[in-house]
Amino acid sequence: MRGHLIQFDEDTLNTFLKTPVIVEEGESLCAYSRFPLLRLDPQELATKLCILGKGFELNVDGQPLKILGKNMTTLAQT
Repeated sequence: MRGHLIQFDEDTLNTFLKTPVIVEEGESLCAYSRFPLLRLDPQELATKLCILGKGFELNVDGQPLKILGKNMTTLAQT
């Protein structure tokens, strides 16, 4: 908006979308913020998200990079 400051931070977006951040007692981060900190097994993740026989695309070092949408189950895509 020309001439108006538009806030685009976490709190403003959550207020606008009516999606409050819920922090469990004793925790400092919400579940969404804690997720990237988990060390998930890529093979286990691919097994749950992908069509049988499909999995991660690998980077040049052979490390999991991404899962293509066409390789995911309908539920995972949704």
